[in-house]
Amino acid sequence: MAFGLVGQRVRLVPAEREKHAATYHQWLNDYEVSEGLLISPPHLIEHGQKFFDRMAESKTDIAFAIELLDGTHIGATGIHNINQPPGTAITGCFIGRKDLWGQGFAVEANRLRSKYCFEVLGLRVVHSGYIDGNAASARMQVKIGYLECGRLPQKFWRRDRYADEVLTCLTRERWLELEANGYPK
Repeated sequence: MAFGLVGQRVRLVPAEREKHAATYHQWLNDYEVSEGLLISPPHLIEHGQKFFDRMAESKTDIAFAIELLDGTHIGATGIHNINQPPGTAITGCFIGRKDLWGQGFAVEANRLRSKYCFEVLGLRVVHSGYIDGNAASARMQVKIGYLECGRLPQKFWRRDRYADEVLTCLTRERWLELEANGYPK
């Protein structure tokens, strides 16, 4: 039986402490996985517990686990700082399973997340970003329709250098156009 937001290869389900916390903890402490994220290791078990507590109480944040259709947990995506009105939020995503990188799972998951943002939540615009130099995140955001809308210079320290945060956004109008006419390749 289908559960959550179901795509062709992945589904988004509510992130649950008992089911997903151990893999989050493992991935967020893997420097190769966390290098492109806006957080850095070490990630303590207590951090994860506080995250799940905060998500359970939040009225402005939604955390989804990304699973394959067989229930295998492969990553996470979320909608944060939901602001109604004016209909804005911040989104983010990562695939923790390195053996699945570059295979389009993040693209599919984030298209499902966009559908939820615009059809279910009725948002007007969603914002995201990535660390300059993270080519995989840049490609994924282009494929789901996000456009660069600014930069925060030298915001992050990664691999012995400061890197910009590239700010991106997707409007409801652009999403509707892409849904009707196709997404960038």
